[in-house]
Amino acid sequence: MHLRQTLLIALYAVFLIKVCSAYVPIGARKQLARAITDDVTFQAFCSGHVPFVCVENALSFDTIAGIRQDASCLQSAGLGATSGVTSKTAGIRQGVHQIWLQSPGAPPLQALVGNLDSRKELLSLTETIRLQLCMKDRVLPPEYVELSYLLYEKGAFYKRHVDTTVKRDERTSERCVSLILYLGDPSLDERPWDHVRDGGALRIYGNSAFSIEGRFEDEHDAGQFADICPMPGTLVLFDSAVVDHAVLTTHRCRSAIVGWFGTEIVA
Repeated sequence: MHLRQTLLIALYAVFLIKVCSAYVPIGARKQLARAITDDVTFQAFCSGHVPFVCVENALSFDTIAGIRQDASCLQSAGLGATSGVTSKTAGIRQGVHQIWLQSPGAPPLQALVGNLDSRKELLSLTETIRLQLCMKDRVLPPEYVELSYLLYEKGAFYKRHVDTTVKRDERTSERCVSLILYLGDPSLDERPWDHVRDGGALRIYGNSAFSIEGRFEDEHDAGQFADICPMPGTLVLFDSAVVDHAVLTTHRCRSAIVGWFGTEIVA
């Protein structure tokens, strides 16, 4: 009887954790989304007028800190895997630890470690952005959303690529819009990020780079690419099929959220 009571108490505690962590005030959700959805360049991207948008200070420092804490805790708990170990990823993406939060056809990550409130806020914000992106006959069903944490070690990189490939294999969906939200240095080094000294910039190639404000251009390659500094709170959205991009070798630890909004492939 004593054992049964202990088990019931334990199950009830788990239930309380899930219920309490799932609650995020509606007002807080609206506040998180307002800085992004009211941005003029964001609306231009949603309407299809530009293939790339960069919104600085999209989220508050406290919100970013909570999400970054969640990513670090999940990694410490052993979730996710580091790329560059297998021959498939070696040479393309090296030293990047990925933790999946949401995959097509699967429920969101249910891990009880980490900052659950911040994770709920992130998922809510992602849903808000998805709904805003469904404009001009663009359909991005919630079941095709992908979301993950990427934690870059010192020396990590991701070579030039496009998120959506021509080869479809037997997939039922394809990526349409790519999302990046920078979290900063998970080692809690709060000094400002220097794109020259620290590396780790997002490099956007070709015509997509021309309209980016606050970009850094090499004087010898002006107009060929633009580098976006991974400052905490910076949100990047771009067309998955047409924007060539890379992550330059980083000289300090670097964390970010990456995601994709997909659509169903019509045979």
